[in-house]
Amino acid sequence: MPATVSIGQAATTGLASNRNDPAGPYDPVLTVLTVQRESGAFDAVLVHWACHPTTLGADNARISADFPGTLRSHLRGQLAPGDPVVVYLNGAAGDISTRFTRAEQTPNVVDRLGAALADASRAAMANAVPLPAHFNHASTTVQLSGWSQDEISETLARLNETPVPGHSSPAAMTRSSVTRAQGLALLQSLAQSPCRPLRRSLRLDAWTLGDWVILGVPGELFASLGQHIMTSSPHPAIIAGYAGGYAGYLADQAAHAVGTYEALASPFAPGSGEQVTEAAIALMRELSD
Repeated sequence: MPATVSIGQAATTGLASNRNDPAGPYDPVLTVLTVQRESGAFDAVLVHWACHPTTLGADNARISADFPGTLRSHLRGQLAPGDPVVVYLNGAAGDISTRFTRAEQTPNVVDRLGAALADASRAAMANAVPLPAHFNHASTTVQLSGWSQDEISETLARLNETPVPGHSSPAAMTRSSVTRAQGLALLQSLAQSPCRPLRRSLRLDAWTLGDWVILGVPGELFASLGQHIMTSSPHPAIIAGYAGGYAGYLADQAAHAVGTYEALASPFAPGSGEQVTEAAIALMRELSD
């Protein structure tokens, strides 16, 4: 049955932020891909946004899909008649969450966040444009290095003697202090278990969908690196995080310098995030050519 694939975007406000510092890198744009029949009914809707789905706290005992689940429920209810498949696709969310934009961690907050994202999705669908019917795919493999014992020793010595840098809010300062301590504990455990197996080979996949490119990264890419990829792409692009497996955090050099939790918890040595970024840009340009 004939159908049209379209894409649209909308900005979100006050729903998430950089979770290490509210003033840090963050992409608020939400992107929607739709498959729509000639009758106007939707067969499928894919919502892309970059954020950790960790609204509920560690004390939650409920089985929950967090905000992607409530987003899907709200959006499906708004797209009647019909019963479209609604899928949530995460982005470069390595250092993005609702940590500083939520007042509490309750199911009511999860529902409100899902409802707000459903409204943003409808706004994106309202300005969506059809995509040309051509498709292509390419992939590449990146070889990364794990932490060396020298790097671990130097980082532990440096950060144990260096205060957490100032942030744009007291809450961010407090949280950064706590999470750095957690990250240092993880790095210390890695120092004590140098034979810990690591995934060193990462496969990146890229697909053209009309004039757009979708890049799949098998890990938690930092927002700054995602922004660099998108601005360097020859075509409009979205990044599919956690795609094709999971390899851990892919932090930027700035995070390694100050010792954020994600950088310290990553199995990959400093500079690996930038290495993945440059490989992704080269892949997208190759696919475009």
